[in-house]
Amino acid sequence: MGLSVHEQFKYPSIKGDARSPEFAEIDGFRNFFAATLVSDGLGQAKLEMGINAMAAVGASSQRRRPAVLLRSALRKAGTSSTPWHDSFDMDGGRVRYFGDAKVQHMPNPRKPPGNKALLEQFELHTSPEQHKRLQAAPLLFFVAPESGVVEFRGFGLIENVELVSQIEPKTGEAFSNYAFDCALLSLTSEGEQFDWRWIAARKDAAQSLEASLDLAPRSWQDWVSNGAEAVSRSRRVVARMGITRREEQLPPPGSPEEQVLEEIYDFYSADGLKRKARFEAVAEVVSDFIISQSHGQYRRGWITRGTSDGGVDFVGRLDVGSGFSKASLVVLGQAKCEAPNSSTSGKDIARTVARLRRGWIGCYVTTGTFSTHTQREVADDRYPILLVPGGEVARAIRTMALKDGISVAELLRRIDAGYEERVRDRDPSQVLDL
Repeated sequence: MGLSVHEQFKYPSIKGDARSPEFAEIDGFRNFFAATLVSDGLGQAKLEMGINAMAAVGASSQRRRPAVLLRSALRKAGTSSTPWHDSFDMDGGRVRYFGDAKVQHMPNPRKPPGNKALLEQFELHTSPEQHKRLQAAPLLFFVAPESGVVEFRGFGLIENVELVSQIEPKTGEAFSNYAFDCALLSLTSEGEQFDWRWIAARKDAAQSLEASLDLAPRSWQDWVSNGAEAVSRSRRVVARMGITRREEQLPPPGSPEEQVLEEIYDFYSADGLKRKARFEAVAEVVSDFIISQSHGQYRRGWITRGTSDGGVDFVGRLDVGSGFSKASLVVLGQAKCEAPNSSTSGKDIARTVARLRRGWIGCYVTTGTFSTHTQREVADDRYPILLVPGGEVARAIRTMALKDGISVAELLRRIDAGYEERVRDRDPSQVLDL
């Protein structure tokens, strides 16, 4: 009774009898309803909606929800049915999941049952009291890559909740919704397998919470015992060799992000090299987005004048900590608008690295990719530089456009319109005085 991370399951429609657990496999996939079956005569786990809270069981101090299952239909992001864009950082153990509020729920974004259930869990997930953490339900994350198929992405808990404004794409109406910043917890000790017997035990009102905890992943047990301090060491972090293949740096073929990347490249290639230089403004915005998404505090500085940039196209600042306990780092950015099927030269990276001083970091943003040789050189020499390939550029721009309820073309025109006023001829260290 286990679910493997990245395993895909068949999720049959309501019509017909394919949801019967006697069908262990359908069309070459394991049947979701067979894989999550608990023979107790009660309601089974489902993924009918985006947020699926299993019914609470037990009484008084032992009352709990067995789990909350979250489904993201990434292919529908930005449509009227799904006007938000959930994001999964599988390597860094972070998920940003948008609640189920829509225009019709205004003025109360807490009204939808999904938001209500997640806000309830947020109080338990952030509680300093161990007995409340023991009651807390794990979040199980799934994405729907295609109709009738779901992919398991892991489990975790809510770290932070933010009230955000969103736009309904068809009508342009604004509405409020909740964005839930979640931590994916490690399944390393379990061999990347999630044991469904834990959920079955939490679903059994006759079993105590303490007894069911013995079946939980070690990362969850650590969190229940130690609270927030355990999240950082229990977070899912994938150790890679430091080399990412070219196809992994670009959007999947035929995806919305691939169309966005082509649109960005075409926009800045219209008038040749003169136009491509203005891509620096997009690179600055993308850097801000990526650093902020990973909870960094980024402050934009300026775009450098083309005749004197010396390998630096924009300057920013990264703040670590707050108040008296704060340190600021200079960020030197380089932008390269090149064909998505091309690779950035190591010489271009070296120009940016050569400008770095102690306590400074670099950020290289391209619509293309980074060659294996370039990545190895950066890793071997431990250059403090962030590499942002075309796939990440497309994801960031698409997410920002969806959030603002505008097209990618409109967003690019908006960014480009402010290009001239962002240009400065200043020493990079002056960004520390802003």
